[in-house]
Amino acid sequence: MNAPLDASRIVPRLRDLQGNLRAALRAHMLAQQPKVWSRTVRDDAGDTIFGIDVAAEEQLLEQCAAWGAEQHFVLIGEGLEEGGVEFGRPGRGGPRFRLLVDPIDGTRGLMFDKRSAWCLMGVAPDHGPSTTLADISIAVMTELPPTRQSTSDVLWAVQGQGARGERQNLVNGTAQPIPIVPSGSDSLQHSFATVNAFFQGGKELTARLE
Repeated sequence: MNAPLDASRIVPRLRDLQGNLRAALRAHMLAQQPKVWSRTVRDDAGDTIFGIDVAAEEQLLEQCAAWGAEQHFVLIGEGLEEGGVEFGRPGRGGPRFRLLVDPIDGTRGLMFDKRSAWCLMGVAPDHGPSTTLADISIAVMTELPPTRQSTSDVLWAVQGQGARGERQNLVNGTAQPIPIVPSGSDSLQHSFATVNAFFQGGKELTARLE
């Protein structure tokens, strides 16, 4: 059986990685015109890759290479090699894990500077090709705001330890905790819900639910 992952080391590393990616992406957006961010670079099997995606991907790979000097892991994400990209070597930094990443979830809204996207990362013990999303035990997500927004939310969770969050001020560097609590309502009256319909085969069913 694999040794448990050290969340006390991995969570801060993921938060730093996402914060650095957010800063680099924000600087890129402030320095370039939207036509640069939104240009189509390539069409992958999973999605269309735009200029803003490439900027995030380059930053991600650079930071993972630096992390690989301390930790052995496999990076999984759209646009990367099938089977993932391996960093580090066996025995380095504890048990090998898989880092599942979507550098920009919500590309189209962000690339036109209309609304926030999110950087999503989940860590799972490496069970080889049989590893699934259900194996994720550590997760971190960081808001990637449009250039007119000066705050960014960061949320993280560790299996068995609950979820936490904070709102970061991108101007002065301060942060305030965000309470993460479930709704106490027993109905949707005076509330709201979001229905996502990403897959062609399910759109009719999700439309009925909505």
